[in-house]
Amino acid sequence: MILSDISTELKARLKTSNYFIPEREVDDLLSHVLEMSWSDLYLNKKRKIKDQEFEIIQNYFEKLLLGQPLAHLLEKKYFFKNDFYVNSSALIPRPETEILVEKAVEISFQKPMKVLDFGAGSGCIGLSIALENPNCQVWLIEADEGALKVCEKNKKQMKVKNAEILKAEIGVDPIRSSDFGGLVDLIVANPPYISETDDRVESRVFDFEPHRALFCSQQGLACIESWLEVAFSLIQPHGIILLEFGSGQSEQVLSKAQQGHSFEHEWIYDYSGQCRFIKIQKKS
Repeated sequence: MILSDISTELKARLKTSNYFIPEREVDDLLSHVLEMSWSDLYLNKKRKIKDQEFEIIQNYFEKLLLGQPLAHLLEKKYFFKNDFYVNSSALIPRPETEILVEKAVEISFQKPMKVLDFGAGSGCIGLSIALENPNCQVWLIEADEGALKVCEKNKKQMKVKNAEILKAEIGVDPIRSSDFGGLVDLIVANPPYISETDDRVESRVFDFEPHRALFCSQQGLACIESWLEVAFSLIQPHGIILLEFGSGQSEQVLSKAQQGHSFEHEWIYDYSGQCRFIKIQKKS
């Protein structure tokens, strides 16, 4: 068989799945197995596929049809300049979260900073900041044992020297500024913010990604509230908190932050124009 025929056949078969699977995942799968870029796939449509290559493609594709995320099958996800190792223990990095990293990197270049990554998961946020700015010292905080192993593996594979990983559940376990040699300059947080009763969650996400990293009580606001409280206790005056939240939660997030705290804030929008992040600068 030739490449174009296989691509057409697989994309047609996606419609037989019980899950919605974007056609681009077929291109990503072919790109991975054949070690070709998307443009190479297009330019080499008549390339003959070897039997061994076709068998590998088929094995991956059958699992894809069952809804398994391609990132889990390939054990990698590209995020902010790097491929991160991922599995079912940690949330798959989302493109929108790169906005959080971009803003954090921009802030961190102002001076050498102590940076905390709350709920590190795969480490995609904290390790990206550390790699981008070697003058920062980054601590990645995560509670889940499986996610910690994923984070450790990424730190080791990427040879990140200016980052440490700390096991702690934010809002439950004691986290003190002395753990970091004093108050910190920047905290980046991507908490669980989906309501436990939200039935709009994509079925592939619900079935295959860790619920602990996705869902939270009180309409998705309980972790945001507790994480903000911890963040305010650890950030120095004029320090900055960057927080991701769900679409439509902005006013509730601001209300939670204003409970006993004085700060200036700025809204940050995602690629579709939705208000999805808040930048909080603590007053003295």
